[in-house]
Parts: sequence; structure tokens; C-alpha cells
Amino acid sequence: MRNVILLSFLFFFKLNFAQETIGLVFNDINKTKSNGYTLINLISDTRTFLINNCGEVVHQWSFPSDDARNYYLLENGNIFQSSGTYAEIRDWENNILWSINYQTELGFRIHHDIQPLPNGNFLVLVRDNYTNTEMFAVGMDTSYPNNDLELERIVEIEPIGTDSAKIVWEWKLFDHLVQDFDSSKPNYGIVANNPQLLNMNYDDGEGSNPIHANAIDYNPSLDQIAISARHLKEVFVIDHSTTTAQAASHSGGTYGKGGDFLWRWGNPEVYNKGTINDRKLGKQHDIKWITEGPDKGKMSVFSNDGYGTNLTFSSVHIIDQNDINGVYNSASGKFLPNDYFWSWDGTILDEVMWGTAQCGVQIMSNGNALINETSTGRITEVDRDGNVIWVYIIPTGSN
Repeated sequence: MRNVILLSFLFFFKLNFAQETIGLVFNDINKTKSNGYTLINLISDTRTFLINNCGEVVHQWSFPSDDARNYYLLENGNIFQSSGTYAEIRDWENNILWSINYQTELGFRIHHDIQPLPNGNFLVLVRDNYTNTEMFAVGMDTSYPNNDLELERIVEIEPIGTDSAKIVWEWKLFDHLVQDFDSSKPNYGIVANNPQLLNMNYDDGEGSNPIHANAIDYNPSLDQIAISARHLKEVFVIDHSTTTAQAASHSGGTYGKGGDFLWRWGNPEVYNKGTINDRKLGKQHDIKWITEGPDKGKMSVFSNDGYGTNLTFSSVHIIDQNDINGVYNSASGKFLPNDYFWSWDGTILDEVMWGTAQCGVQIMSNGNALINETSTGRITEVDRDGNVIWVYIIPTGSN
């Protein structure tokens, strides 16, 4: 379903289509609008809607609860949805084809994003918790004040039958750390010389949740995974071609680096190659590869803190990673590029684009950007010159 745009909104209201508001509040007929449909998921509503560019609902599904954050329309027309504890696949007629409870079937909850894979499996983000004693043993600064630390784990799940699943691959950030605090402990090294590893003692004031991954994407042609780390103000790329054993090491896989970072971008301060003034991303969401159009192969992202540091507006970006067949370059020890390929941070209907949480952007086949401002429930298409093409505000009413 290449022409379906996937958006997720945090809302404290339920949809009420009995209102007179149609939703499409601006439409510039003199500008070229992208073709396709938009899939809308409201977290506080059990329904998911497919709308056209006139703002009309062309299809809808319903689910058992309103806490699901992830909805993906699959290539075969089925819809995949997931909450922290429950996942299911439904057909076009809303019949359940497969479902599981993560906790009872696999022993964990997930958080934030999921990513369906071409082989029918899917990736999920799982919190990976450690005590301070465990972290001190591998080189964490002993002045760390909290009792535990939340790292990240990525798990690939294979659906089985109609109500079962198994884990077929996993990656843990814990296996890819570096520290320069204690030379007698594991992971010791010069942080600036090891950008493929995470500086476990980098502290940006986020306490026991220093990473906070909030988005995951997959590139099938490269067999790579992209991850957004909100609290680090960075995005990463890792190799998915590894075995689980290789993913826990520093070698193996197509790119020969095991589960180490193949590329990272947004905040070189984390690996001692910059300062706060070098930040390009801030509390960002929705990192993903662009799959079609003139920017195919590049990446897009929504930076909640505009250009990495501004707290009064947000910005959207296209990033050209400068990779050659999935191999990424650096200069003076810092991953390229030095700057954005394209950016936008304008006003929409005389209001500054600003999202303090969630939000996203998708680059369309014609090069336009479709922007999701979660807290306002506003969808906006912007062309490459920064012109607003159309604006849809989700009709809402009180519970």
C-alpha cells in the first residue's frame, strides 16, 4: 500500500462525525497535491480511519481498546495494530486474522513503535532494564544517582498460526557501550575514537531513561534498521543481517560490524565530537527512509525542538546520509552529512508548527512533505518551496 500515509495522533477526544466540520480547512487548488489516502489513528479512540484528500472517510476499522499506538496498512490490504501488550492483524472487513498478548506469549511489554517486515515478521522496541550495580560493574560513573537504568532492546517477532508467536532475532544496546570512566572495567576506551558505540556516561539530564527510543524503521534493500533516540537527540542505523549472536558482538553481518552503529546523526556531542551548538535534532520522532520519489533512499524526520535546540517551534527535515550501498562516511571522526538536505519550519494557517511530543513527517512521491502535528490533530501537506497545499484538522467532540 505504497500510496497510504501512516499517521498517529495523541488525542483526548473522540471523533464525532455528526458535527458540521468536514475537516479540510484549507486547499490550494493551484498547487500539486500528492495522490493517495491517509491512515489516521487516534490513541483515545478505538477506530482507525482511511481518508482521501478531500477529508472524506473511505474506510474504517475498530479495535478492542483505545491504547494502541501503532497501525500499519500492509501490502496485502490487512491492517496491523499494536499496543504495549496486545497485537493483532485484521483484514479489510475487520475480521481478526492473528493476535497475541506480548506479556503472556513472550514475557514482555513493548513501547512506542513497531515495524512490519517484508517476510511477515515485525520488529518491536522493548525496554531493557539494569540495576545501578550491574551498570557500575561495566563502567558506569559511580556518581550516577538512580537505582536502575533503562536501555533499549529490539526484538523480531514471527507470527505463528492465529494466536502465537516466537522471537527469531534480537539486538541489545547493552552490548554496544563505551566508557572512559574506569580503565579497570569492561567497555573502556576513548569515546571520540569509538562512534560506533554509545557513551554510557553521556548525561543530558534524562535520569534513568537516557535513550527513550520512540521510532523504528526498516530498509529492505540494505537490510538495516533505523532507530530514533529521543533523549539523545540522535538517530542510529544498525545491521539487521546479523544473527542474534553477531548482533551482540562487534563483527559479522553484511557490513562486518555486528550490532554496532553503522551510522548515527543529530548530536555528535554524545560521542565527544561536538557541543550543544552542533545539535541538528531535538526530541525528534518518526525517523524513516524515503521509499519513493526524487528523494528515495534519503531519510526524513520530525524534530520537535526546531533545528535541535529551539523550544518555540518544530522543524521537519530530509537527511542525505551520503552512504554508498549502506556504507556510511565520516569526516574528522564525525558522521556525515554536516547539515540537512532540506528543512521546513513555517507557519500553518498563521500558527507556528510546534509539537512538544510525538508528531511525524512523510515525504511523498512528488517530493512534498505530509506533516502530522499530534497535539492539534492537524495534517498539512507542504511543497518543496514551503507552500502549504492543504490542511486537514480532525473533527473532534468531547467524550
